[in-house]
Amino acid sequence: ELTLHEVGSWLEHRRALDPSSGRASLSIRITKAEVRGPKSAPYVDYIMHVRTAFTVRGIARRYSSFRALHAQLRAEFPERAPELPERRLFGGLSQPFVAERRLRLQAFLEACVSDRS
Repeated sequence: ELTLHEVGSWLEHRRALDPSSGRASLSIRITKAEVRGPKSAPYVDYIMHVRTAFTVRGIARRYSSFRALHAQLRAEFPERAPELPERRLFGGLSQPFVAERRLRLQAFLEACVSDRS
């Protein structure tokens, strides 16, 4: 018999996977924002820790990835898609702007994962 998981491990995580338990089975935390790239074309990467019932992964995404996610959500759920921070053409790399956008992107992600319907 092929076993893909140990029974004890599954039972330990089952509550986190059960929507009726009231606990989120997915959490995403933007831990920092970093300006990267060459001086001629800098951009901001938002570094996130994504926690599921079984793993924690670190990933980096640019604002354009959040915009793509927002577009998909609006296409599928037009009346329930959470608010995304606005795009800024000039001054988008200033430290105060990046810090504020990071907070607003965190609120966007929390709204995405907290909607159980």
